[in-house]
Amino acid sequence: NPLGLPPNTFRVRTNDGLAPNGKDYNYAEYDTATLVEGTTDIYDVYKSGSDFARLLRDSTNLIEVLGANTNGVTSIDSMFLYCSALSSIPLFDTTSVTSFEGTFNGCKSLTSVPAYDTSKVTIMRLSFKDCSSLSSIPWFDTSKVTNIEMMLSNCSNISSVPLYDTSNVVNMGGMLENCTSLTSLPLFDTSNVTHINAAFNSCVNVQSGALALYQQASTQTNPPSNHYYTFKDCGKDTQTGSAELAQIPSDWKE
Repeated sequence: NPLGLPPNTFRVRTNDGLAPNGKDYNYAEYDTATLVEGTTDIYDVYKSGSDFARLLRDSTNLIEVLGANTNGVTSIDSMFLYCSALSSIPLFDTTSVTSFEGTFNGCKSLTSVPAYDTSKVTIMRLSFKDCSSLSSIPWFDTSKVTNIEMMLSNCSNISSVPLYDTSNVVNMGGMLENCTSLTSLPLFDTSNVTHINAAFNSCVNVQSGALALYQQASTQTNPPSNHYYTFKDCGKDTQTGSAELAQIPSDWKE
Protein backbone atom coordinates (compact mmCIF):
# COMPACT_ATOMS: atom_id res chain seq x y z
CA ASN A 1 0.00 0.00 0.00
CA PRO A 2 2.61 2.58 -1.07
CA LEU A 3 0.01 5.34 -1.50
CA GLY A 4 -1.13 5.04 2.13
CA LEU A 5 -4.73 4.39 1.14
CA PRO A 6 -7.39 3.62 3.75
CA PRO A 7 -8.58 0.01 4.13
CA ASN A 8 -10.60 -1.63 1.35
CA THR A 9 -9.73 1.02 -1.20
CA PHE A 10 -8.49 0.98 -4.79
CA ARG A 11 -7.22 4.15 -6.47
CA VAL A 12 -7.98 4.07 -10.19
CA ARG A 13 -7.85 6.27 -13.28
CA THR A 14 -10.55 6.41 -15.96
CA ASN A 15 -10.37 7.58 -19.57
CA ASP A 16 -13.42 9.84 -19.44
CA GLY A 17 -13.19 11.50 -16.04
CA LEU A 18 -16.25 9.61 -14.79
CA ALA A 19 -16.44 7.04 -12.03
CA PRO A 20 -15.86 3.40 -13.10
CA ASN A 21 -18.91 2.74 -15.25
CA GLY A 22 -19.56 -0.89 -14.35
CA LYS A 23 -21.63 0.44 -11.45
CA ASP A 24 -23.97 2.20 -13.89
CA TYR A 25 -25.09 -1.16 -15.26
CA ASN A 26 -25.25 -2.98 -11.90
CA TYR A 27 -22.20 -5.11 -12.77
CA ALA A 28 -19.52 -3.53 -10.57
CA GLU A 29 -20.08 -4.10 -6.88
CA TYR A 30 -18.11 -1.30 -5.22
CA ASP A 31 -19.85 0.81 -2.59
CA THR A 32 -18.50 4.28 -3.40
CA ALA A 33 -16.21 6.00 -5.89
CA THR A 34 -14.85 9.36 -4.72
CA LEU A 35 -13.00 11.77 -6.99
CA VAL A 36 -9.53 12.43 -5.56
CA GLU A 37 -9.09 16.10 -4.69
CA GLY A 38 -7.08 18.04 -7.25
CA THR A 39 -7.68 15.53 -10.05
CA THR A 40 -10.20 15.15 -12.82
CA ASP A 41 -9.95 11.43 -13.58
CA ILE A 42 -8.71 9.62 -10.45
CA TYR A 43 -11.11 7.91 -8.04
CA ASP A 44 -10.83 6.12 -4.73
CA VAL A 45 -13.09 3.08 -4.98
CA TYR A 46 -14.25 1.57 -1.70
CA LYS A 47 -16.02 -1.66 -0.79
CA SER A 48 -16.75 -2.94 2.71
CA GLY A 49 -15.99 -6.47 3.86
CA SER A 50 -13.43 -9.01 2.70
CA ASP A 51 -15.14 -10.14 -0.52
CA PHE A 52 -14.00 -8.02 -3.47
CA ALA A 53 -15.57 -10.23 -6.12
CA ARG A 54 -16.78 -8.21 -9.13
CA LEU A 55 -15.47 -4.99 -7.57
CA LEU A 56 -14.95 -3.24 -10.92
CA ARG A 57 -16.54 -5.70 -13.32
CA ASP A 58 -17.39 -4.31 -16.78
CA SER A 59 -15.85 -0.92 -16.04
CA THR A 60 -14.86 -0.29 -19.64
CA ASN A 61 -13.61 3.24 -18.87
CA LEU A 62 -11.04 1.97 -16.35
CA ILE A 63 -7.50 2.37 -17.73
CA GLU A 64 -5.17 2.19 -14.73
CA VAL A 65 -5.00 1.04 -11.13
CA LEU A 66 -2.61 3.26 -9.19
CA GLY A 67 -2.63 1.49 -5.84
CA ALA A 68 -4.70 -0.43 -3.33
CA ASN A 69 -5.14 -1.35 0.31
CA THR A 70 -6.49 -4.91 0.25
CA ASN A 71 -5.22 -6.24 3.54
CA GLY A 72 -7.56 -9.04 4.65
CA VAL A 73 -9.40 -9.40 1.32
CA THR A 74 -10.17 -13.08 0.68
CA SER A 75 -11.85 -13.14 -2.74
CA ILE A 76 -11.02 -11.23 -5.91
CA ASP A 77 -13.17 -13.32 -8.26
CA SER A 78 -14.02 -11.45 -11.47
CA MET A 79 -12.70 -8.27 -9.86
CA PHE A 80 -11.65 -6.76 -13.22
CA LEU A 81 -13.80 -8.96 -15.47
CA TYR A 82 -14.17 -7.38 -18.94
CA CYS A 83 -12.24 -4.24 -18.03
CA SER A 84 -11.17 -4.11 -21.65
CA ALA A 85 -9.25 -0.79 -21.49
CA LEU A 86 -7.27 -1.61 -18.33
CA SER A 87 -3.59 -1.47 -19.31
CA SER A 88 -1.73 -1.11 -16.00
CA ILE A 89 -2.11 -2.94 -12.69
CA PRO A 90 0.19 -2.77 -9.63
CA LEU A 91 1.10 -5.35 -7.03
CA PHE A 92 -1.42 -5.36 -4.17
CA ASP A 93 -1.87 -7.48 -1.06
CA THR A 94 -3.33 -10.89 -1.85
CA THR A 95 -1.90 -12.78 1.11
CA SER A 96 -5.39 -13.65 2.40
CA VAL A 97 -6.94 -14.39 -1.01
CA THR A 98 -8.26 -17.92 -1.48
CA SER A 99 -10.12 -17.50 -4.79
CA PHE A 100 -8.64 -15.92 -7.95
CA GLU A 101 -11.32 -17.03 -10.41
CA GLY A 102 -11.73 -14.84 -13.50
CA THR A 103 -9.95 -11.91 -11.85
CA PHE A 104 -8.54 -10.46 -15.09
CA ASN A 105 -10.72 -12.32 -17.57
CA GLY A 106 -11.25 -10.18 -20.67
CA CYS A 107 -8.61 -7.56 -19.80
CA LYS A 108 -7.40 -7.52 -23.39
CA SER A 109 -5.32 -4.32 -23.01
CA LEU A 110 -3.32 -5.52 -20.00
CA THR A 111 0.35 -5.86 -20.98
CA SER A 112 1.81 -7.28 -17.76
CA VAL A 113 0.81 -8.53 -14.31
CA PRO A 114 2.82 -8.68 -11.08
CA ALA A 115 3.66 -11.88 -9.25
CA TYR A 116 0.79 -11.84 -6.78
CA ASP A 117 0.92 -13.93 -3.61
CA THR A 118 -1.33 -16.89 -4.40
CA SER A 119 -0.09 -19.17 -1.64
CA LYS A 120 -3.62 -19.60 -0.20
CA VAL A 121 -5.47 -19.70 -3.52
CA THR A 122 -7.37 -22.86 -4.46
CA ILE A 123 -9.07 -21.70 -7.68
CA MET A 124 -7.44 -19.88 -10.62
CA ARG A 125 -10.03 -20.82 -13.23
CA LEU A 126 -10.35 -18.21 -16.03
CA SER A 127 -8.00 -15.86 -14.16
CA PHE A 128 -6.25 -14.46 -17.26
CA LYS A 129 -8.53 -15.69 -20.05
CA ASP A 130 -8.51 -13.46 -23.15
CA CYS A 131 -5.62 -11.31 -21.92
CA SER A 132 -4.38 -11.13 -25.48
CA SER A 133 -1.86 -8.30 -24.89
CA LEU A 134 0.08 -10.09 -22.16
CA SER A 135 3.57 -10.85 -23.45
CA SER A 136 4.60 -12.85 -20.38
CA ILE A 137 3.15 -14.35 -17.24
CA PRO A 138 4.97 -14.64 -13.89
CA TRP A 139 5.34 -17.68 -11.69
CA PHE A 140 2.55 -18.05 -9.12
CA ASP A 141 2.41 -20.32 -6.10
CA THR A 142 -0.22 -22.80 -7.22
CA SER A 143 0.55 -25.51 -4.68
CA LYS A 144 -3.00 -25.42 -3.25
CA VAL A 145 -4.82 -24.84 -6.55
CA THR A 146 -7.23 -27.53 -7.72
CA ASN A 147 -8.80 -25.81 -10.74
CA ILE A 148 -6.89 -23.97 -13.48
CA GLU A 149 -9.47 -24.47 -16.22
CA MET A 150 -8.91 -21.91 -19.03
CA MET A 151 -6.49 -20.01 -16.78
CA LEU A 152 -4.53 -18.62 -19.75
CA SER A 153 -6.73 -19.49 -22.70
CA ASN A 154 -6.55 -17.10 -25.66
CA CYS A 155 -3.41 -15.41 -24.30
CA SER A 156 -2.15 -15.32 -27.86
CA ASN A 157 0.93 -13.17 -27.21
CA ILE A 158 2.59 -15.31 -24.51
CA SER A 159 5.55 -17.34 -25.80
CA SER A 160 6.34 -19.27 -22.61
CA VAL A 161 4.76 -20.22 -19.29
CA PRO A 162 6.43 -21.20 -16.01
CA LEU A 163 6.32 -24.71 -14.63
CA TYR A 164 3.48 -24.20 -12.16
CA ASP A 165 2.92 -26.63 -9.31
CA THR A 166 -0.11 -28.58 -10.49
CA SER A 167 0.23 -31.48 -8.09
CA ASN A 168 -3.24 -30.83 -6.63
CA VAL A 169 -4.95 -29.78 -9.84
CA VAL A 170 -8.01 -31.80 -10.85
CA ASN A 171 -9.29 -29.64 -13.72
CA MET A 172 -6.78 -28.45 -16.34
CA GLY A 173 -9.31 -28.18 -19.18
CA GLY A 174 -8.44 -25.48 -21.72
CA MET A 175 -5.60 -24.17 -19.58
CA LEU A 176 -3.53 -22.91 -22.54
CA GLU A 177 -6.05 -23.24 -25.33
CA ASN A 178 -5.33 -20.93 -28.30
CA CYS A 179 -2.01 -19.71 -26.91
CA THR A 180 -0.78 -19.44 -30.47
CA SER A 181 2.65 -17.90 -29.67
CA LEU A 182 3.61 -20.58 -27.14
CA THR A 183 6.77 -22.43 -28.22
CA SER A 184 7.00 -25.19 -25.60
CA LEU A 185 4.93 -26.96 -22.96
CA PRO A 186 6.29 -27.52 -19.45
CA LEU A 187 5.90 -31.01 -18.02
CA PHE A 188 3.06 -30.12 -15.65
CA ASP A 189 2.22 -32.62 -12.92
CA THR A 190 -0.96 -34.36 -14.09
CA SER A 191 -1.12 -37.03 -11.39
CA ASN A 192 -4.48 -35.83 -10.00
CA VAL A 193 -5.92 -34.36 -13.18
CA THR A 194 -9.24 -35.81 -14.35
CA HIS A 195 -10.14 -33.09 -16.89
CA ILE A 196 -7.45 -32.12 -19.38
CA ASN A 197 -9.71 -31.61 -22.39
CA ALA A 198 -8.56 -28.92 -24.84
CA ALA A 199 -5.74 -27.92 -22.46
CA PHE A 200 -3.28 -27.31 -25.33
CA ASN A 201 -5.72 -27.06 -28.20
CA SER A 202 -4.46 -24.88 -31.09
CA CYS A 203 -1.09 -24.09 -29.53
CA VAL A 204 0.12 -24.29 -33.10
CA ASN A 205 3.70 -23.02 -32.58
CA VAL A 206 4.68 -25.41 -29.80
CA GLN A 207 7.95 -27.10 -30.75
CA SER A 208 8.31 -29.49 -27.82
CA GLY A 209 6.68 -30.84 -24.69
CA ALA A 210 3.37 -32.19 -26.00
CA LEU A 211 4.52 -35.79 -26.43
CA ALA A 212 6.07 -35.93 -22.96
CA LEU A 213 2.86 -34.60 -21.42
CA TYR A 214 0.76 -37.13 -23.30
CA GLN A 215 3.04 -40.01 -22.28
CA GLN A 216 2.95 -38.95 -18.64
CA ALA A 217 -0.80 -38.36 -18.43
CA SER A 218 -1.85 -41.44 -20.39
CA THR A 219 0.30 -43.87 -18.35
CA GLN A 220 -0.26 -42.52 -14.84
CA THR A 221 -2.20 -44.61 -12.32
CA ASN A 222 -5.45 -42.78 -13.06
CA PRO A 223 -5.27 -41.21 -16.53
CA PRO A 224 -7.53 -38.19 -17.14
CA SER A 225 -10.99 -39.41 -18.07
CA ASN A 226 -11.77 -36.26 -20.09
CA HIS A 227 -9.06 -35.68 -22.67
CA TYR A 228 -10.84 -34.78 -25.91
CA TYR A 229 -9.12 -32.08 -28.00
CA THR A 230 -6.24 -31.97 -25.50
CA PHE A 231 -3.58 -31.74 -28.20
CA LYS A 232 -5.68 -30.74 -31.20
CA ASP A 233 -3.39 -28.88 -33.66
CA CYS A 234 -0.75 -28.52 -30.92
CA GLY A 235 2.57 -27.84 -32.65
CA LYS A 236 1.19 -28.32 -36.15
CA ASP A 237 2.99 -25.25 -37.54
CA THR A 238 6.46 -26.40 -36.44
CA GLN A 239 8.57 -29.28 -37.69
CA THR A 240 9.37 -30.86 -34.33
CA GLY A 241 5.94 -30.09 -32.93
CA SER A 242 4.11 -31.72 -35.80
CA ALA A 243 6.36 -34.78 -35.48
CA GLU A 244 5.37 -35.08 -31.80
CA LEU A 245 1.73 -34.49 -32.65
CA ALA A 246 1.79 -37.41 -35.10
CA GLN A 247 2.76 -39.76 -32.26
CA ILE A 248 -0.21 -38.81 -30.06
CA PRO A 249 -3.32 -40.99 -30.52
CA SER A 250 -6.33 -39.44 -32.22
CA ASP A 251 -8.61 -39.76 -29.17
CA TRP A 252 -6.39 -37.16 -27.44
CA LYS A 253 -6.75 -34.83 -30.43
CA GLU A 254 -10.41 -35.12 -31.35
